[in-house]
Amino acid sequence: MIKGAVLGARKRKKRSDTSKQRAKMFSFTKGMGELPATLGEKLSQKIRTNTEVTAIEKDGNQWRLEWKSNGKKGREQYGGIVSTIPLYRLPKIELEDGIFDGSRLHDVSYPPVSVLTMGFERAKVEHPLDGFGMLIPAKEKSSILGTLFTSTLFPGRAPEGYVTLASYVGGARNPDSANQPLELLKDNVLLDLQRLLGVHGSPVYVKHILQPRAIPQYNVGYGHVTSILENLEKSQPGLFFAGNYRSGISVSDCIVGGLETADRVGEQ
Repeated sequence: MIKGAVLGARKRKKRSDTSKQRAKMFSFTKGMGELPATLGEKLSQKIRTNTEVTAIEKDGNQWRLEWKSNGKKGREQYGGIVSTIPLYRLPKIELEDGIFDGSRLHDVSYPPVSVLTMGFERAKVEHPLDGFGMLIPAKEKSSILGTLFTSTLFPGRAPEGYVTLASYVGGARNPDSANQPLELLKDNVLLDLQRLLGVHGSPVYVKHILQPRAIPQYNVGYGHVTSILENLEKSQPGLFFAGNYRSGISVSDCIVGGLETADRVGEQ
């Protein structure tokens, strides 16, 4: 048992050392959605999709979980539960009295973010696009938070003679701007791209994705959130929390956090 604990600690440390500063950038041929889609295929007999958790309660050493999907309701029992539910969703789930009483977890801010991906003819962009992208400081008073040079970063993101740029709007800095009508959003982003990258003309491709509640904000005092989660796990054996509000917001952070959570589940 002692040897296993030592080896497990070494593995967890090695995973934690793979920070976003050291980890290599990666994606997939069909985009990041390929990761959960492939996991879903591998676990197709063991997962239930498009299902909303409506209640969680403790029953002795077991956990009872209630759900609804397509008008149907169900109840199942498990030895443990790993919750990756966004913190703002917790108040909508019926919970056993006392588990989350006064926790304030739902107070964590998740501001909206719009992602506007546009394709341009390469000849109409003056900047060499020879890097990761750009982050725009607040003092620049730009409409966008930053832009990724996606066709530079990853293969297959634009055909020959074209480039793809993904711009982010909104966030904690200017949440209302994320909810602009698409045409106004596009016009404002184009003005910034023209000024900063020398983009001319209209895009030949546009895709807009709005995340109404995007990234949890690790504001000053966020330590109280992690303390609440740690105390809940200690006081409620078999209940675990994982997600971008716990281990960091990047994909690599979430993967490392997920592996560490799996270790904790295995140790109980």
